Amino acid sequence: DDRYFLSGSLDGKLRLWNIPDKKVALWNEVDGQTKLITAANFCQNGKYAVIGTYDGRCIFYDTE
Repeated sequence: DDRYFLSGSLDGKLRLWNIPDKKVALWNEVDGQTKLITAANFCQNGKYAVIGTYDGRCIFYDTE
């Protein structure tokens, strides 16, 4: 869905932005000692999101 944008940041928060409304629709914070998010992407037609962290973890989220 091109109305949404996914971002990850150095504060450990994954944010799903609603572009038309210009605001964060949902957010989640990564658990663990090292919270730095280095990569974020949608996969499987936007049904899932995957993030990569500085300490080498891959975390998968269901976006429905």
